[in-house]
Amino acid sequence: RSAAGPYATIVRILNESTRSIPGSLPVPVTLNPEKDYRFVFQGKGQDLQGFIYELPNLATPIATATASDGTFQEGIGGLLAFSLNNTQPEGVDVTFDNYFSRNIVPPHLLLENLGFGELRLSWPEDTQGFHLQCAETPTAEHWTDVDPGLIAIFDGRWTYTTTTAEANKKFFRLFRP
Repeated sequence: RSAAGPYATIVRILNESTRSIPGSLPVPVTLNPEKDYRFVFQGKGQDLQGFIYELPNLATPIATATASDGTFQEGIGGLLAFSLNNTQPEGVDVTFDNYFSRNIVPPHLLLENLGFGELRLSWPEDTQGFHLQCAETPTAEHWTDVDPGLIAIFDGRWTYTTTTAEANKKFFRLFRP
């Protein structure tokens, strides 16, 4: 991994060409065509972050790129592109256009094994407007809100504790109506 090797960086696309963002540094990363990856891009105001996860691990990114760009500080449209060019952040080889956008960054749901047959799901306390929901399949049409009376704040996080027997039959998500 040298400075001239494969890398990830955040650039601005304007008039169908890429523009470097001052202060955005290339992050070395090598992708294996035999593996699957998830590319996540999030922005809040002028602060931008791009993450590459090697599936199935969605907890720890293998690369994180950051940038600060005040050109477009609002909106919900976007494009994620990846270049195979090893030396310059110019041109695009592949575009990934199946994305969703939200006006806020969704919180991460953390699952902890507490031992003795108990699991704890938690998310940051400062999260507003999200509901913990469960369903029997991840593609269910109808998800059910978890009883808010079973959710408490612990150590700066909203928490829900359940048994491994119950959790093995359900899928959980945070939903914002």
